[in-house]
Amino acid sequence: MDLKKDYLKYEEYELEDFMADEFFIQWVRFPDGDNSHFWVKWLREHPQKSQLILEASHLIRLMRYSYSPELSDTTYTQLYEAIVRSDQQEEASHEKKNKWKWIFSFRQVAVFALVLLMGGIYYWEILNKNQQEEVSHTAVDYITKEVPKGMKTSLILEDGSKVSLNSGSKITFPAVFSDTARLVTLEGEAFFEVEHEDRPFKVQTAEAVIEVLGTSFNVNSSQIGLSVALVTGKVKVNDSIGNRMILNPHEMLTIHPGGKFVKENFDALEIAGWKDKYLVFKYSNIDAVVEKLEDWYGVEIEIKGNFPSTWAYSGIYKDESLENVLEGISQTSEINYVLEGKKAGIIHR
Repeated sequence: MDLKKDYLKYEEYELEDFMADEFFIQWVRFPDGDNSHFWVKWLREHPQKSQLILEASHLIRLMRYSYSPELSDTTYTQLYEAIVRSDQQEEASHEKKNKWKWIFSFRQVAVFALVLLMGGIYYWEILNKNQQEEVSHTAVDYITKEVPKGMKTSLILEDGSKVSLNSGSKITFPAVFSDTARLVTLEGEAFFEVEHEDRPFKVQTAEAVIEVLGTSFNVNSSQIGLSVALVTGKVKVNDSIGNRMILNPHEMLTIHPGGKFVKENFDALEIAGWKDKYLVFKYSNIDAVVEKLEDWYGVEIEIKGNFPSTWAYSGIYKDESLENVLEGISQTSEINYVLEGKKAGIIHR
């Protein structure tokens, strides 16, 4: 670089000249030791140009946005070359006393149009960025609660509704419900006590969507189907094949795999007593007893020997240990048991 020559050249530069100068653009976009040394020194010696440099730098930085105008770099270069040629021809045919006419020259009109274009790009980018920020701010945050076997939990949703979650179950819900609906997704079993309001409360399971406004009900979604037991209020159940069923208090709907459904009355303590730590067996066969014990206490139970098909057990326990429950079953149902830590064995006598 001819330092002296460039010093003299830049003294006569206007806004559009700086915006078209490759060395200046390089410094604005990708400053390094060489170009920074030159321009810092040049500005120190030409402080009257600092405002002009600031404006040119600002406009050049606008070009770094991801959105690009339809004018390519080649088009920009051709535009500037045409501007310069036009200006040189104009200056050759006019005297110095007409220098104020530069305001209306093609060169300045083109630069003004270019500045407007870049301003439009800047405005578009800021608007687009704000819209993206608004989307990110309104993006829904979801919360997932999963309860391991042998445990139970309860939680309060954002609208004040209470959910009791049984062992081995999972629920997903938004931190803040939308303005139009309250939707949660359930795997396993939960008891809902829903706050009454205008927004419908919906429980999404693999088999159906349960919709209410304000009510208390139990939902159990498992491999053997879906059961919805209504305690208070009214529930609408929409299954996956388009059926719609309405439940009234003390009615339970069971949807079996394949779509078959049954509506019947139910024992509230048997179906929903678990949320109050009631372990209820009602004419349960050995497989049902073992499955409930494994889920309730988080243990593994091995069935030894043959149990007659007529074997059944009924009993109610409130917040009892596994050993006490096994002892109670053994005293009335002809079984022996062995309990070692998280494993147990049951054999028919």
